[in-house]
Amino acid sequence: MMKNSRKYLQMTGGAGNRQLVQKWCGMVLLGILVMLFSFEKDGETAEPATVTQSVGSDTVDSASIEITRNMIEDIVMNFLNAKVPWDKSRVKIKLVQISNGLTLPDMPYSYKVVPPNDTRYLGTVPLNVVFDIQGQPPKKVWATVKIEVETDVIVVNKPLNRNQAIEKEDVNVVSMDMADLPSNYISRLEDVVGKKTLRVMNPKEVFRTDIVELPPVVKRKDRVSIVAESGNLRITAVGEVKESGGMGDRVKVVNLNSNKEIFARVLDSKTVRVEF
Repeated sequence: MMKNSRKYLQMTGGAGNRQLVQKWCGMVLLGILVMLFSFEKDGETAEPATVTQSVGSDTVDSASIEITRNMIEDIVMNFLNAKVPWDKSRVKIKLVQISNGLTLPDMPYSYKVVPPNDTRYLGTVPLNVVFDIQGQPPKKVWATVKIEVETDVIVVNKPLNRNQAIEKEDVNVVSMDMADLPSNYISRLEDVVGKKTLRVMNPKEVFRTDIVELPPVVKRKDRVSIVAESGNLRITAVGEVKESGGMGDRVKVVNLNSNKEIFARVLDSKTVRVEF
């Protein structure tokens, strides 16, 4: 009886060990499968999850767009290349200053370059670059540029007296930056040679239309159209010029319909305007 009992215990002990081993093997296999499916699926690496950070009760996506100084410079230069009205072969654009870059949320955005009102795109020009972000207030950066435009200009070669006739050897043609010149500078030789000076001029001085005696636009006894305008009302009449005058000068004119003398501003060789 004792022998049979020991034999039964040995048999049941061996079966228990086998069950325990099978159980551990199953758990190890399950762990391996879990690890494999955590990193790969159908032979492809799983994509990482989007990283977010919690701020108070709001969850904010950490993705963003960096607008660098180089990007701002490219935006400004592309804008100026399209907008500057001068001959591109004679234009130089220098970047003087530029603000730091900025960070935008990863959302649709647009931008625009805003120049000063009535800019001539000459000399030092400040520009703003405004970024409009969908659903958010706009953000702004800035840049300052210097625009140099080389142009021909007529300058005095030697001292000239008042009312002196200007000859070709009295003048030179030089290149200068347009930003450094008055708006009424003269750039063509034919506009000064043969004319007279209205005052004393010194060497290297720039010729201007207001210091050179230009031929009159209208002369005595010329027939012109007299124009009078007030709001939507426009009246015209035929007139005769009584004195010579240049562009923009006020001259005496006779209205041939009424034989009255009036003063009018010269618009061109055929038109004068009455000012109220």
